[in-house]
Amino acid sequence: MRRTVRSTFLFLFLAILLAGRATTAFGTSQFPAYIDGVLDLGDDTAQAPYALADTFNLDSSTTASKTIYLDFTGYHSVSNSWGHNIVFPAYDQDGDDTVFSDGELEEIQKIFQNVAEDFLPFNVNVTTEFPGAGALQNSGGADTTWGVRVVMTQPTAGFGVGIGGNSGSAGFDDAGDNPVFVFNKGNRKAGMTASHEAAHTFGLTHDGISGGADETYDGTGSGSTSWGPIMGSPFQANVTQWSDGNYTGATNFADDIDFLTSRGFGFRSDDYPTSVTSPHVLNEVNSSIFEWGIIEQQTDVDFFQFTSAPGEVSIDVRGFGQDPNLDVKLTLYDGSGAVVAVVDPTVTVNAPLNMILEAGSYVISVEGDAGPGHFDDYGSLGFYTIDIEVPLFADLNNDSQLDHLDWQQFLAGSGTDLSGLTSLEAYQAGDLDGDGLNNAADFGLFKDAYIEAFGLAGFEALFVQVPEPTSLLLATLALTACLRRNRFILNNQPSCVGE
Repeated sequence: MRRTVRSTFLFLFLAILLAGRATTAFGTSQFPAYIDGVLDLGDDTAQAPYALADTFNLDSSTTASKTIYLDFTGYHSVSNSWGHNIVFPAYDQDGDDTVFSDGELEEIQKIFQNVAEDFLPFNVNVTTEFPGAGALQNSGGADTTWGVRVVMTQPTAGFGVGIGGNSGSAGFDDAGDNPVFVFNKGNRKAGMTASHEAAHTFGLTHDGISGGADETYDGTGSGSTSWGPIMGSPFQANVTQWSDGNYTGATNFADDIDFLTSRGFGFRSDDYPTSVTSPHVLNEVNSSIFEWGIIEQQTDVDFFQFTSAPGEVSIDVRGFGQDPNLDVKLTLYDGSGAVVAVVDPTVTVNAPLNMILEAGSYVISVEGDAGPGHFDDYGSLGFYTIDIEVPLFADLNNDSQLDHLDWQQFLAGSGTDLSGLTSLEAYQAGDLDGDGLNNAADFGLFKDAYIEAFGLAGFEALFVQVPEPTSLLLATLALTACLRRNRFILNNQPSCVGE
């Protein structure tokens, strides 16, 4: 019944043809998955987010005792609450349900991401790997491990014809393995349907609209902030969320999140500090900073600290790239905790910020927010990434590279009166330590930065690019020569002092 994996020449040709194109060409997004217990954020520049060989080995949690199993491999449904005896084939998009093509494996991975995003705030594992029958059945008593199987398949023997999915009477904490079924296809439509049908097993019912032609609500808005409730039919919406009926014309005011956390699990543990005075410290690598996190609850606010040299700083906080649940609100604070900027766009769910900042320590906070006119922050939960680009230290002309032009600018500022300049202007004139002067201490900082990037020979090469030596330059040449000789002195004892 389990399908084998097939690789196609056409798909390989297309992958080579599309290599190097923008992420939007693939529609691939980063998202945290665990493969054999090891975190993999995925590759948003590749055709598939994870290795194709790992398609049926994806987990959204390694610690949760409750499971939502996405079963794409075919299933014999018998002796369960459905009362039928049907062998359902494996998930199929190309007319051959005996093998998986590369394109189908890619689609399955993206379906997993979409469903996992919906359930990411909660302490439950969404998986594509069969967890064993015991992990799907609540045997009562001391049993704390159970879940539901979501069969991703095609209508078979007349069952499922003309519908996108069916949950029947299955309950998430049933004693038996009572599955739900999904017949819709595509990473968005099948993913949304899988979350919808799984949620029915928690007791959730449909979200509709007063006077609507259908029982389920399609949503509202357009573009990246278009919104729809998961328990509706939000197939055209970009933002999909759990809802408590707080939208105009709602017909269902049930608290989705309360239902979801009432069947043996609650929220994930908070992943980052929630105070501006004790933020998580971000690590910089070559002027770049990357981190990711999860907004688990409506009240959750995550705080992060970074340090920057003076100049232009770029901050980009983004939700899940396919169908985000999170509308991001970003706040920037200075070292004293005062608010510098708040980013909460109405035309995108992401939060980009570019600002000229003085040198110092800064804090950012990330939280879920409302989409004006579309939705409140009730269901604004889920995955996000943080990308920060800070100025390269000693890049005085702010062109994102350290070179002889910065050295010339440093020399031009030596010996000049820097009083009356802003801290940024003084920095660009060579005051690297913020004491209002361009002196030997600043020279040491510039030298160290340049040698770290290009080596001592690279620093010496700067001198041949400066047209006219100055007294500071001559002194620098002598000091550099001293430095070169000192490399050969045991324990680096100086030989130039007192000569």
